[in-house]
Amino acid sequence: MKTDPAYTRYALAEVGQRLGALLIDLLSIWFLTELVEALIGVTDNSFLGLTIFCLMWGLFRILVVNRNQGQSFGRWLMSLRVVDYMYGKTAGVSALVRRELVILIAAFILLETITTTLVVFSWLPLAFDIAFAIADSAKRQSFHDRLSGTIVIQSRKGFQLDQRLTRIFGQVTRRTAEFYQPRNPEEADYDAPPRGRVRPRPSYSRGPRRPRRR
Repeated sequence: MKTDPAYTRYALAEVGQRLGALLIDLLSIWFLTELVEALIGVTDNSFLGLTIFCLMWGLFRILVVNRNQGQSFGRWLMSLRVVDYMYGKTAGVSALVRRELVILIAAFILLETITTTLVVFSWLPLAFDIAFAIADSAKRQSFHDRLSGTIVIQSRKGFQLDQRLTRIFGQVTRRTAEFYQPRNPEEADYDAPPRGRVRPRPSYSRGPRRPRRR
């Protein structure tokens, strides 16, 4: 029995979801790299810093992903998985190495030039990679996905961060609209008295007062 390709059987991840997961992983690995450098006393050693960054990237983007059903920390937060584009199985180590090597180079170029005037051009490798996923409506494979034969799909396993944020934003927007909207339609037509004028108090007298009998 012939099985349909995985990219036709699973819900593919949106480009925005993938970028969110990548940004979370990038910031997390960068923070851990800085922490390790501070603990071992690395100062102004770009080669050692690069080595630590690459090791962290391989650990959390290859080994952890292979053991955790195609999910890194960022993909777990966004409820995404990396799988084989034909069979839907978790991507193997060799496929993950090929795909992550491309992303690692693009990420490193971005981090190294983010504080310089070259930051305008440092986005080009990442933009080139993303352009493939935008143009591919059937598989949504980026350049590194095509090199490794993988796709990124949505998963029930995860925190679903994007959906939670969307719900929270919707609730805040709705409550804000309800706060500024009058509760009673008649209140909108009610004319408050002008400032400085006191409304007369109602009189409760029942007529002329009778004299008491002695």
